[in-house]
Amino acid sequence: TESLESGKAFAVVMVILTFFGLAGGIIQASSFALGGVLPGKFIGALMFGQGISGIAINVLRAICLLIIPDNSYLGAIIYFSIASVILVLSAIANLKFLQLPLVKYYMKKASE
Repeated sequence: TESLESGKAFAVVMVILTFFGLAGGIIQASSFALGGVLPGKFIGALMFGQGISGIAINVLRAICLLIIPDNSYLGAIIYFSIASVILVLSAIANLKFLQLPLVKYYMKKASE
């Protein structure tokens, strides 16, 4: 958006943020739906994990701003690159989680 004039850049950012907001809502709803199938203590762990992830991502952004204070574009690229790696690792962890015998048991029990 740095190459666009301010009005167009704002519109592009709002469209992108709307997409991310919708995707985040779907992911959060899916996570809580899966957590609802499992025993109650898993919901607490899920909520704790979401809180920690919110803190961690803000700390990561602060670190990027501290390390590269003069170049916000490079700092943003590094931030989003690290965040992308974390998302890929989370997706892989989710696939492994769904293969656990405990999860399979409760998902089967919920579907009956």
